[in-house]
Amino acid sequence: MSWPSYIKGFRSYLQLERSLSGNSVDAYEHDIEKLYQYVQHIDFSGGPDKITMEVLQGFIKWVNELGMSARSQARLLSGIKSF
Repeated sequence: MSWPSYIKGFRSYLQLERSLSGNSVDAYEHDIEKLYQYVQHIDFSGGPDKITMEVLQGFIKWVNELGMSARSQARLLSGIKSF
């Protein structure tokens, strides 16, 4: 299964199962797309089910280097945990 398929499925889950508002769904989707952007950046060839702790640690370091505030990073990680 490809990343876009996982993201689409996650979006459906948020809408149908969790009944989140459109803005919340968009925010969660943005968080996952940021992770997808990172794995493309590092040439990670696996899907979301193959993400390792090392990849997540690198992602956290990467978003920190992008200059995201601690609050934004925490929200981003919350979205990824839900994924």
